[in-house]
Amino acid sequence: MVYVYILFIIMLILLYIVLNRLINLKSRNKSIEEMRNTWEVISKEKHSSNISEWSYQRFSNFFNQPQMKDSNFYEKIEKIYDLIVNGKETDLDLIAEKTGCSFEELLLKIMYLKNKRRIGDLYIDKVDHVIRECDQKDKKLLDKYSPYLYISHLQPREIAQKLPSATASNLDELENKVIEELSYLDDKYLINGINIDKVDKKIIYYTIEKHQKEKNYISLNCDKCGALIDIPHLGKTKCPYCKNIMEDNKKN
Repeated sequence: MVYVYILFIIMLILLYIVLNRLINLKSRNKSIEEMRNTWEVISKEKHSSNISEWSYQRFSNFFNQPQMKDSNFYEKIEKIYDLIVNGKETDLDLIAEKTGCSFEELLLKIMYLKNKRRIGDLYIDKVDHVIRECDQKDKKLLDKYSPYLYISHLQPREIAQKLPSATASNLDELENKVIEELSYLDDKYLINGINIDKVDKKIIYYTIEKHQKEKNYISLNCDKCGALIDIPHLGKTKCPYCKNIMEDNKKN
């Protein structure tokens, strides 16, 4: 009888240990899940913190495609991101339909998301109206020029001078090749935030132009049409879209 009692006690102790471990494991998994959810929220907020309609309008102005204020801007941006990145959707017409964008507006918003590094190296095919991963050849070409564009902000001549095959006698030829290859990548929307002037053989960088304008201008939304326009500090200008006069009254 004593042995049965001892065995019963041992079984109770073992059951307690097993149940305790299960409870601790469940609690631990719940804590991990809560931490993961919290991190995802923080990560998403951090990831999205530099997305704003104001910066989008400024980005659009750089490409001479002014965008008026849109109450659905953030909804459209997140939907585009979700469809392309999470949904792996490639049909641009379908994405435009689901987000309520025109085709050109969709392309501009995708360019903006790419410039904000939220969408990776995707090739936009305007002929077939699809977006897809770039092939190895294009990726190699992109990797070749990215440091010169995004880190050093060099001009075509300066890039040509840094190429391994550069000599004093072939710089003109290399410069033309640089412009040709960069234009090829630009036509595929694989490089972001630059304009290529083929006539003057010059690259205009969005980041540089933005910083230069910040020194001499203030950017405000027009009171009437909502377009983002640059006004000289303590000066005034006419909105090019609705002709409304805008003035900077703020004194530094």
